[in-house]
Amino acid sequence: MNEELKTRLSRIMASRPPRLPGKRSAALTRQLMAIPEGRRTFLQTRMLSASERGDCIGCNQQGEPLSIEGWALPVTLESNGFAAPAEFCDCADGVSFQKRIQRQRREFVQQDMQMRRTYAQRLFGPAFMTHPSLYERNLETWPQEFERQEGVDELAHLEAEGERIYIAGIVEDYIENLNFHHIRSKGSQHGLCLIGGPGVGKTGLISCIEPLIAQKGRFMLSLYVPELLRLVKNPELAENMLKVMRTAEVLFLDDLGNPLFADPVSPEVYSLFVCVFDARLKHNRPTFITTNLDEDTLEEQFGTYILSRIQTLCHMFILPGIDLR
Repeated sequence: MNEELKTRLSRIMASRPPRLPGKRSAALTRQLMAIPEGRRTFLQTRMLSASERGDCIGCNQQGEPLSIEGWALPVTLESNGFAAPAEFCDCADGVSFQKRIQRQRREFVQQDMQMRRTYAQRLFGPAFMTHPSLYERNLETWPQEFERQEGVDELAHLEAEGERIYIAGIVEDYIENLNFHHIRSKGSQHGLCLIGGPGVGKTGLISCIEPLIAQKGRFMLSLYVPELLRLVKNPELAENMLKVMRTAEVLFLDDLGNPLFADPVSPEVYSLFVCVFDARLKHNRPTFITTNLDEDTLEEQFGTYILSRIQTLCHMFILPGIDLR
């Protein structure tokens, strides 16, 4: 850089009113002071001069955070695909820039979720479970109590209601503590499998999870298994469906297994679920399942290997109750 240009830049910087520095600016100043004067670059020398004038050097005029070299910090790719700096300046311009990035992140997440939902709805068709009143569903309105049936002991009925309340609390705590940034931990069960009779509220309880996951900026792929198994008979669809099921951030498989048949599933269905569960187990992706079958019957229909995968992926709970539909 020639001397004339350096002089012009210095005059421009000197003519600007100083910006109140924050902690990041002070930290950069200390780092720059530790560099021998003869080894400082022109940009570093200019940053020190600005700091001596009381100006913030933690970010540029647009609020973008600066590195020790004087350049804008490179962006990093977040787990959801959004790119942003890893840190921000704490001066007024830096805070304003951070708020702008946060707004852009929210818009990006909303658009990404809508794109995923639209694609899944088109790909899975009738197997894709849409919830028009998605954000009206919540754990507070899920029926924890139910009418005692004739001939049922009152104590047994109260115990069943207590179990429903307990499981609803487990679901609530589970979602509150679900941290997608640390979900790669090995050996952890990041899913739930609810076992119970028809109409006891299994699907409704898991559906309450979807808006809570959406608040975390994640998309939950909810699929009705009986319809899914009909669709995957089409080889043109099966490959794309399998890929989406394996990689979905959160997967909900509703009504797994057929209580009317005791025969093992076909080799094609077996292979499908082996591929899905193996991939989700390998990458520790949260998986939710509801089924009318107990664990012994699940093993009869799907085999020991698939049941083992489900038990490793999910915490298993038996949800008591009556048909509330």
